[in-house]
Amino acid sequence: LHLCDRRQRQMCIRDSLWRVLSTSGSGGTYTDTEGQAVDQGGAVFLLTANLIERDALDYNRGYPYPGFDYMDSYARKEWCPNFFNDTFDPGEQLAILYTSKTTDGAVFPAEGYSLPLTKEKSPALENDRVFVPSVEELCTEAYGFAAFSSTEDVKRSAIPLGKDVESFYHLRSELNYELMGGSAGIIYENGIGQMGPAPIMPWLKFTMYYRPATNLDAARVVLNTAVENGKPEAPGLIAVADKARDANRKLTLREEARAAFSVSEAVVTSGKAVFTYENAAVGAKEYLSALLCDGDGRVLYYGWLKALTEATDTSGTIELDVSALPLSGGNTLYVFNEQRNGGTYTDYSSSLLPLTLKYPAPEPPPSTPSTPEPPPSTTPPAPERPSHHTPVKVGGAEEKTVSPQTADPGVALYAVFAAASAAGAVHVARRRYE
Repeated sequence: LHLCDRRQRQMCIRDSLWRVLSTSGSGGTYTDTEGQAVDQGGAVFLLTANLIERDALDYNRGYPYPGFDYMDSYARKEWCPNFFNDTFDPGEQLAILYTSKTTDGAVFPAEGYSLPLTKEKSPALENDRVFVPSVEELCTEAYGFAAFSSTEDVKRSAIPLGKDVESFYHLRSELNYELMGGSAGIIYENGIGQMGPAPIMPWLKFTMYYRPATNLDAARVVLNTAVENGKPEAPGLIAVADKARDANRKLTLREEARAAFSVSEAVVTSGKAVFTYENAAVGAKEYLSALLCDGDGRVLYYGWLKALTEATDTSGTIELDVSALPLSGGNTLYVFNEQRNGGTYTDYSSSLLPLTLKYPAPEPPPSTPSTPEPPPSTTPPAPERPSHHTPVKVGGAEEKTVSPQTADPGVALYAVFAAASAAGAVHVARRRYE
C-alpha cells in the first residue's frame, strides 16, 4: 500500500496511488475477513489518486425508462470485484474490510443547482470491499473536499493513469430529478459533481472512468514508511528521522502465516541483551528486525538485526547492545520477522513482539569475618549510555558486530505502530517473490 494524509497525501497499491481520506472509515459499518465487526476507528478510508479505466457503468434497468440500480449494476457486480482481484495480492486482500452503508434520506446540498445530486438516492453498500464513491463521500469536508457538489474542487479532480489531463468519472449517486430518473451522477474535470447521461434505452451504455474506494483494516498495519529511503539498507538499529511525513508511503502488513514466530526474554549484562528467536520465515528478503517505540506508538529506532537467508536461520541467538537506547519512560523494544520487498511493494511481517529485558542482580561485595554479609540488591544496574551507536552482535557460526547510525536527515523513515496513520500517501503493491 502507498498512502497519503488528511490533506490527501498518497499511498501506493501496486502501480496505483491511494489517498487517505479518513482514519475513521467512510461512514459505514465494517467486518474483517474473519467476520468480526470492526469499529470506525479501525477503518482507513482510501480513494485512488488516479482514475483507473474507462468502462460502462450500466446502472440502467428496465424499458422504456431506465431504472437506477447500483446494487445490481455491472460496476458493483463485475468491475469492482475484478479490480479487487487484479490489484491486491492475497496478503493485501486480507487487509481490505467489508463495508456496508445505508443512506439517511436527506437531499445533499447543491448550492442552488436545479439538478442536485443527493444522498437520498445514493445506493447503499452491502459487504462491498471495493466500491464506486458517492456524492456524499466526495462532498465531506472532513475528508478534505468542498461541501457543495457544485463547487469546483481540485481535490475531487483526478487524472487517468498514463494521462496528463483530468477527466470525468462515475459516482454511485443518482440525480435528484424525477424527469431524469436513472441518471447516475458524475464528477467533471473541474471537480464539480452533476448529472450524468440518462439513456432512455437500457442497452445504451456510456463509458467513463472509475475511481474506486475501499476501507483498509488498520489492525493489519504494522508499519507506515516512506517509499524513498524508508527502511535503512545497513544492519543495526537507526534513530528515526522525524521528517518527510508528507512523502509517499507504503505499508508493512501483518501476515498470519508468521504467527508462530516467537522470541525469548533477553538477559541484559553490561549493556548487552541476549535473546533467542524461533519459527522465523527464511528467504532472500526475510529479516529479523527490531524497533523501539515510545508510549504513543511513535517509532524512535528501527532496523534489521539479521538477514534470514539460510534454512538454518529459522531460529538463532542475537546479542544486541542496548546501552545507548532510551529504554525508560514507557519506551518498549519490539522484535519481529519481516519480508522487505523494496520500492512501492507492500512488505509483510509477524506481529511486533515486546522484548522483555531481564537484569540479573549484581554480585554482593566480598564478606569479611567482622562485617555481616549484606543482602543482595534487586535494583537493576543503570544501563551505560554511550553518546552514539548501538552495536548488534549476531549469534551463529560467524559472529559479527555491526554499528547503526544516528539519525540521518537523508533517511525518511516515519513508522506508526499498530495503526495506519494519515501521514503520507499510500502505495499498495503486489508482492514480489523473485
